[in-house]
Amino acid sequence: ALWPSLDRNALERAFAGLDRQDVQFDRCDIDASDAKGSAVCVGTVRYVPRVGRAVEKADRITWTFAVARSGADWHIDGLSAR
Repeated sequence: ALWPSLDRNALERAFAGLDRQDVQFDRCDIDASDAKGSAVCVGTVRYVPRVGRAVEKADRITWTFAVARSGADWHIDGLSAR
């Protein structure tokens, strides 16, 4: 319900390659109107791959979530990360 258009199989494949992953949002700037909005969040993702050397890696990331209202609920319409 949170992200109805999500490709569940692709997400399962991505997580299957990880032994562990932690996401920390340091800041999120939210801009929303009555029906649409966005959240731009800056943070760090730390992960350990399941294959190869089990060494933790960390990346600083900016996530941009596009959100839309459906009745009283909000859902994610899209996501980009860089």
